[in-house]
Amino acid sequence: MVTPIHEIPGRFRFALPGLRGNPRAAAALRARIRAIEGVRSAQANPLTGSLIVRYDGAAQTRKSVFDGLGGFAPDPSAPAPAPAALSPAGTVANVLTKALMERIIERALRAAVAAVI
Repeated sequence: MVTPIHEIPGRFRFALPGLRGNPRAAAALRARIRAIEGVRSAQANPLTGSLIVRYDGAAQTRKSVFDGLGGFAPDPSAPAPAPAALSPAGTVANVLTKALMERIIERALRAAVAAVI
């Protein structure tokens, strides 16, 4: 089952417990999602069981991503969640901070896996 964790225009994060510990499934899902027109990047992490998708922000691309998850996602026609009501500076700072922290965590996880392998 796919659980949306976070969505901002042009970016999703999903939890996919079936990916945890399954690098082949993560690679296959990543390739399938990357092949969707309008998707800029897809990162499937078998350590955390998560998928991050960056896309062009178009409604059709959003629907195609949900469809590409094999019907395990919530209704793709559901409207995107409204952004949090923050000041413009707070919004930018929060988004940048989250993006930076995600990259740091992902790099640390990759380094840990490389050290074990």
